[in-house]
Amino acid sequence: MRPKAFGALVFFTTLATLGTLAATPSEASDFWTVARHDASRTGASLGSFPAGAPLTLWRAYMGGRHIDGTARFGLADPAIVVASTGGRFVAKHVVTQAVVWQSELVGMGRIADMADVTGDGEAEVAAFTDERAYLLSRSTGAILWSSPAGAFGRIGAVRVVDMNGDSIKDIYIDDASGAKTGASSAAAYSFAAGIGAAEELWSRPLNASPPAINAGTDSILDLDGDGVPEVALASYDEMLVVRGDTGAVISSLTVPGGAGHPFSQSGAIEVDLDNMPGKELLVVQPNGQVGGSHGPPALMAFKVNQATSQATHLWTRSSGSFEGEIVTAADIAADIDGDGVFEVVLSHRSPLTNGVWTTEVLAGATGSTMHLLPGVRFEGAAYLDGNPGAEIVVAGASGLAAHTKSGAALQQVGASLAGYRALSVVDAGLRQRGETQRRMAVVTRAGQPPQLVAGIPAGAEPYSDLGAARGFLSATSLSLGPGGFSAGDTYTPGTGTITEALRADFSTRPYEQIAMATTNGTIEVLDDTMKVTNGILFLNAPPAGTRLGGAMQPAIGAQGGPLIGLDPEGPFVVLPGAPQGLIAAKVTNASLVVAPHPKWIAAGLESPSIIPVGAGMIGPLVVGIKGREVAAHQASSGQFVGAIELGPGSAAGTPLPLFVSGQSAPLVGVDWRVEGVMIVQKAVSFLPNTLVWSANPFAFGGFYASGAGDLDGDGASEWYFVGDILYRRSASTGQLDAFPGISTGYSIPMVADFTPSPGPELLLQGGVTAPKLVTSSLVQAWEGPLPEQMNVMAGTRVACAQGPRFVTPAVQSPFLRAIDGATGALVGERVLAGGMVFNSAAAAAQAGVKAGTLSNASSVAGVGQGGPAVLAGSSDGFLYALDGCSLNLLWSKDLGAPVAEPAIGDVDNDGVVEVVVGAADGYVYGLDWPLLTPPANVALGGADPGESLAASVGEDVFVEWEPVPGAIEYEIALVDPTGRAVWSPAYRSAKGESVTVPLAGALAGRPYRVAVRGRNGETAGAEAFSQNIVVVDTETPLASATAGEGATIEVWGKDNLALDHFVVRFREAGDATAPLMLAGDDLLSGSEASASLALSLPDFVRGKSIEFVVDIIDSAGNAGRATLPAVVGPNGEIDFGGFEAAGEPLDENPGLAVRGGCSVTDRARHTDASAFLAIAALGALTGLRRQRQTTTRNARRAQFR
Repeated sequence: MRPKAFGALVFFTTLATLGTLAATPSEASDFWTVARHDASRTGASLGSFPAGAPLTLWRAYMGGRHIDGTARFGLADPAIVVASTGGRFVAKHVVTQAVVWQSELVGMGRIADMADVTGDGEAEVAAFTDERAYLLSRSTGAILWSSPAGAFGRIGAVRVVDMNGDSIKDIYIDDASGAKTGASSAAAYSFAAGIGAAEELWSRPLNASPPAINAGTDSILDLDGDGVPEVALASYDEMLVVRGDTGAVISSLTVPGGAGHPFSQSGAIEVDLDNMPGKELLVVQPNGQVGGSHGPPALMAFKVNQATSQATHLWTRSSGSFEGEIVTAADIAADIDGDGVFEVVLSHRSPLTNGVWTTEVLAGATGSTMHLLPGVRFEGAAYLDGNPGAEIVVAGASGLAAHTKSGAALQQVGASLAGYRALSVVDAGLRQRGETQRRMAVVTRAGQPPQLVAGIPAGAEPYSDLGAARGFLSATSLSLGPGGFSAGDTYTPGTGTITEALRADFSTRPYEQIAMATTNGTIEVLDDTMKVTNGILFLNAPPAGTRLGGAMQPAIGAQGGPLIGLDPEGPFVVLPGAPQGLIAAKVTNASLVVAPHPKWIAAGLESPSIIPVGAGMIGPLVVGIKGREVAAHQASSGQFVGAIELGPGSAAGTPLPLFVSGQSAPLVGVDWRVEGVMIVQKAVSFLPNTLVWSANPFAFGGFYASGAGDLDGDGASEWYFVGDILYRRSASTGQLDAFPGISTGYSIPMVADFTPSPGPELLLQGGVTAPKLVTSSLVQAWEGPLPEQMNVMAGTRVACAQGPRFVTPAVQSPFLRAIDGATGALVGERVLAGGMVFNSAAAAAQAGVKAGTLSNASSVAGVGQGGPAVLAGSSDGFLYALDGCSLNLLWSKDLGAPVAEPAIGDVDNDGVVEVVVGAADGYVYGLDWPLLTPPANVALGGADPGESLAASVGEDVFVEWEPVPGAIEYEIALVDPTGRAVWSPAYRSAKGESVTVPLAGALAGRPYRVAVRGRNGETAGAEAFSQNIVVVDTETPLASATAGEGATIEVWGKDNLALDHFVVRFREAGDATAPLMLAGDDLLSGSEASASLALSLPDFVRGKSIEFVVDIIDSAGNAGRATLPAVVGPNGEIDFGGFEAAGEPLDENPGLAVRGGCSVTDRARHTDASAFLAIAALGALTGLRRQRQTTTRNARRAQFR
């Protein structure tokens, strides 16, 4: 924010009412109310900002949506999660939030697996981005190998499987090229000779016949069990089965008499369907598309004989319609009756069933229906009751229910449990399958019945719709009994909703665990009572999970990006997709540690636009999608205005203002996607709430976009889109006109002035063909060049002295190109890489910088006293600003993570525009030109530059910095590992350029920082941060365990800093090597705490002497232990009394002695207490621990007595 004295507070609201770029007043202010700035998709702000590079003044955390592919447990240390976040692969400790390692910036990607691919006994991390596949060091994150440049256009999947039968896992890469293509559609690599000696086992050329579908759906199977897998490769009309070691074709699968393209994007499962030698291949086609007749969704069974290369089609069962849906989980193949032969579950719906789900259990050998369950959707199959045969779990109008085989019938077990749907997890053993790697989430622990994890679905869609769950509000452990499911403990995220369940075995507790990924970008590891165990960042703070941040490149398209608007109270920003919902906020007092203050929040509102409704009415509206409705809220207050039902489907774009002659307020246009890959365009009004018209469904290909504007000059909007050819729809009536002579395959239409002719033209950008300009008479004026594919990329209009230009990026490319608006000639191109600009890709490579891929481009009308600028983000972590006419670099801003499309507008009422842009680390950043710069050289006393400071418990730290010109005082904030301010209020005043910062309440092992900024009266400057501060605690806590009333144990602990949790386990007495079994655990808070644990022991310990082992763990992972002997009676009663002293201490707990019904305590640290103990090995703590002295330990023990 700039001070008021900096410029006049004049602002001009540009809503691009009819999408034209007519002359405007010279004020420097403008707003960004619709995706791509305006309904005409110009991406062009009419404002200006100062010369020089901006500073990052504020940020808003938007969360993330992690899944199994972007967050994975499985390293040697179970407390470490490996994630793809912020364009890097990162290993993070789930307890302390400390980053163990991070890779270089490679772009957004996924983790394929963690496995030993060289045979040396050390696992590597296999990962990939769109451009390359990688093998990373599990200990440092260094890139050990990357796939050859140019081998793949866009990588769709990486599988880690032994491809050649040598018992060493190999890397298989599956291409998913679209506009960009490479040399191969698939390839397999062996590293048996070492990482530096990669051998290509085989590859399949991209142009091989039949053509690859390139969808990342190749499935790796072993049909004959010989240890050499087969690979199922989908094409359009057939599926090839090839050898995993050589790529040689074994057989081709086809459907006799099949119509359309039945195999597009299909995967496969190997399963025993007939109890004969060898497994059958079950093809799973998950999709249907009306345009092109792809599909329909179906299951197809084949018998493949490798010896004869013959394949027999056994049966096909489908949804019956290209507009249908089927369930494609791994559980669709299950042994329902316990005879060792698998049945197949076909759960489907389509217009033929009036959209109602039907679930059929099919005989595996024939595909005939054995059991029919109408009106329910298949959720999964699992062994839930301890009897032979898997139970089928379905969801219907009454809720969740299990069905089990009873004789020849399939019977429901008890009553349905209303409101619940089953969660699913990726089966680690099935990651080579792709589409069918997920199965119902069931947790099994020793001594406990299986627990199904189910939850209340998130989203505004009615439960009865039974669509694919988009997330969950909560998760509950369910057990199955004769009366049906009974609900146990429940987990509810503190912020946001659940995106996915993940396996997290032993990461924070000594037993099988499950974790929840949330829209808050966190991984929350649960204990056996569904409580969060990780993410305690300050003394007495609740556990909040491990924050990973963003998982994917920030969505713009259908989900929308940041918007900047103006209401009677002044400017505001709209931040869609936050964990809390859509946020409308003021940024006046926001900073890097204090988020923008919400004016209001609308939970569940997505895909927003700011729509004007005219003076004297209800003011500007924020209009978005909520479930099946388009809903409107007043921009100033958030008051709900109304909603209009749109029917089943989802948004294919953000709402557009559609102006109609004679009406003061526009209609709102919505592109609504329905099953079968079709669009239904609808127009609604909120004066009053009315569906004005709804068009017929329109079938399209893989990409769709639309734009609106007044091309013909009649004062009303037309709505344009391309589906092979150009279409125009009347905003007022919905009438559709087709123009067969104009085609770009698909496109993003832009209505803007590009030629000297009066009025605007229609630019068809981002199409399959080169850009085309169409006159207001809908005649093609020119077709530009196509140096590389530009489809799905959005460019911007800039006004230069020579005339308007169109400046655009290209798909998966670092190139930015300028096209002359009058002629379509290419007038300039630049490569953006490493924060610099080059004339060619070769020049960038010669300079040793790595090029990324660009986001959509935006522009601003003026910079300083000069002309326009074009802004584009890149996956290399930079936001670039180029002169809009010369394409010379003005500045670049390193945000440290892949950068999305920038929005440009006056967010703070200072009369000029600022930049609001999302990055893939989960933040939206506000860039500005403040008077007060950040302090230089913020340093910690006692720490070397760039190094972390290890502080003792209770120690304060000294911080100093360079003076900030214009600052008369300073403010400091202590920042936790997630970047949030610890203190409330966030800042404390500092008069000089140094201060002593207290660390009271800081926990051990967590990295903290100090933020410093200058201040001059009401004007606050930009912040700078210190290095990390890590509190080192080597003192183990005191621990005590005593018998409570009834079957309970009372535990007590005391620590010099902070306790974290306790774990109670038991084993048979007298055998220190016997495995410990869990009795229970829970969190502890503060430096001293006690807790009571009710005991429920398994029947097999009845009549035996046992020993309870109690571990008290502090925030540093130090563990104190106490033991307590007991005898379990024949009826399960527990007797703690009447024992003689144990004599010598246990081997793993030196100094411990046990007497009678209570225990003597110790501060000894135990390596089997929990995964928390791995904290000691982390970064800043390495080498800092001190060995305990026996005299000190004994003195403490005596003191406790």
